[in-house]
Amino acid sequence: TRSSQRGNMSTTKSIRRAADAGNCDEALKGMRMLLQQGQIEEVAMGMVVSALLKAGRLHDASALLTEAKQRVGRPVLQLSIVLSILISMPMRAWKEEAAAGGFVNALCDLAVWSEGPNARVYFNRIAIGLVAEYLEEARVASERMHKQGWEMLARQGNTIVDITCSTGKKKGEIACSVPPRQNDRETRGISGGDLVCITPFAPGGLDGDTIECEVGIVLGGQVIIKSPEQREADRLMQSGTRWRMDKMANKVAYVRQLKALRTICGPGGNGSGHGQMPQMAMPGRKSKKGDQRPDKQIIEALLEPKPPGNALSARLVALCAAPCISRATFRALPVPQTGSATLRALNPSQQQAIANATLRRITLVQGPPGTG
Repeated sequence: TRSSQRGNMSTTKSIRRAADAGNCDEALKGMRMLLQQGQIEEVAMGMVVSALLKAGRLHDASALLTEAKQRVGRPVLQLSIVLSILISMPMRAWKEEAAAGGFVNALCDLAVWSEGPNARVYFNRIAIGLVAEYLEEARVASERMHKQGWEMLARQGNTIVDITCSTGKKKGEIACSVPPRQNDRETRGISGGDLVCITPFAPGGLDGDTIECEVGIVLGGQVIIKSPEQREADRLMQSGTRWRMDKMANKVAYVRQLKALRTICGPGGNGSGHGQMPQMAMPGRKSKKGDQRPDKQIIEALLEPKPPGNALSARLVALCAAPCISRATFRALPVPQTGSATLRALNPSQQQAIANATLRRITLVQGPPGTG
């Protein structure tokens, strides 16, 4: 009826407001009321699960996803929502690292897989590995914080102490000012994209609750961080408070890998807002539709189930070995001649990469920063 629809819309708005404000109990209560009626709103669900993760309630998030699947009985979350949830995974979740795999499983169970069951299996397997690697990095950093003195950590470039915080020049930024004596040395280990843990500075060790933030840029004796939730931002801005900043994990690599995984396992899109996939800069021709997916043959080869004990599927092995000989299908590239000026400027491994890339349908070139 119209009255029940209006009631559900009102409940959904309340759920979103509560989740956005970090009021997890209220948001969770409202979402369960909807689920009891067999109703679900995917954006609100994404916001509630993300809020639970940020609050360190991984088990509650998993339980909510499982309950949603049981009551609604069908997959409802688009991959853009799944991606936003995984990106919101906080560093503190390493304390529940053993439960992270079950959470990813429950999330994938509720997702819509338009590319078929192979995409679900592939996404599930790779996502568990990415989350585990991300949380392991945070766990190692946390142990380092508690076992080593801040002086040694500062010399290593992993910690900055005695910093003060003020409003940044841009909206949503906080400027953390570094004492002059630390400008050159202690900031070298922290860079844009790093996740950092900020605590009140106590020379005797760690003191007080931590605040998780993402570094935007390090410039001119300041570490610019992206503003956390409002109540935490207010804490950082308290007058006279000195803070300690510890490097935890690099989120850039984690997010890039998740986006690449979503590109392989789901259709393109250019939605915006919470849970929607941001536009990605991908190699190749520019697309107004958002991300550009690899060739269909590559997607199918990647998603094909692997035989037991094999690292690669038979289709992927065959595709990598296939020569690039069809001018009708593949762009013909000139092969540099041995001794040419182009090849003389390269080292042997670079020359081999050029030769393979011009002769094979797929060539993976992997190396340190600058390889691309």
